[in-house]
Amino acid sequence: METLSSWYFNQTKQHELVFDSSQLVILQQLDKFIHTFYTENKWYNFWSKPKYLGYYIYGDVGRGKSMIMDALFCHIDTPQKLRIHFHQFMQMIQNQMNELNSDINRVNKICKNLSNKYKIIFLDEMHVSDIANAMILKKIFEGLFNAKVYIITSSNYKPDELYIGGLQRDRFLPAIDLLNTKLNVLSLNTNTDYRLINAHINQLFFINDKQADNQLKMIFNKFGNSKNSSKNKSIAINSRHIQYIACSDKIIWFDFIVICGDRRSQIDYLELIKQFNWIIIGGVTKLTSESSNIARRFTWLVDVIYDNNTKLAL
Repeated sequence: METLSSWYFNQTKQHELVFDSSQLVILQQLDKFIHTFYTENKWYNFWSKPKYLGYYIYGDVGRGKSMIMDALFCHIDTPQKLRIHFHQFMQMIQNQMNELNSDINRVNKICKNLSNKYKIIFLDEMHVSDIANAMILKKIFEGLFNAKVYIITSSNYKPDELYIGGLQRDRFLPAIDLLNTKLNVLSLNTNTDYRLINAHINQLFFINDKQADNQLKMIFNKFGNSKNSSKNKSIAINSRHIQYIACSDKIIWFDFIVICGDRRSQIDYLELIKQFNWIIIGGVTKLTSESSNIARRFTWLVDVIYDNNTKLAL
């Protein structure tokens, strides 16, 4: 079977990827993990207790975390695997918690169901931003680790920086300790932001351009269905209406303040990318310290769009 390292060398040789020694170091470690994963899941090692039950890979945006997650997911040869955005995973957990509301063993049941389905779970973009997720995270991870389910996760933050400044963060610290104890924490320490390579040919972002609206309109007309489009109406997302500028098959156009303003959340964005392949955002404003909440929601939206290979024009 092809190793991650040999796959990476082939990709760089074919100029599909740019060689980065920091990425290679992590891929080489993950090659060892793949061997461990197969060994630990053989029947004669059923009672073994590995020190680590997965990896926590963190680093700045654009450093290659998603590429590494993609490669590892493809090279893990088992049908019992799941890859899901962290916020989508927590939404799934919350929904199941609500369904089992009166059951005092609901967390154990959720973890047992997951462990029956999956031997390894990939969680993209771990970012704890609300008290509900913070409080339940330790119990869920503890249950999965006890069932020997491996976790592979990526984040822009190292574990100790999760949920900084959050409400009752002291209650979240045991979850951070659990991550540091059970996951092998790796820093993707590279100075290159690979999103910016070939940025000069990017025709999707229009900055200080008087023709920006016309450019966005051209994109909408190119990828939308003129026979099935509407303007200046609203779409129901999670039982709430969001006004849009234009909407057609698989493409929707929002004003920035509407889509990143008050009452929006990651859950809204996760639902949107299920319905649309293209999202257009017009009227992006200058972000200041006074607009930090809007900036945070904008970050969430871009994270969700990027992680799900949805197209963005703004």
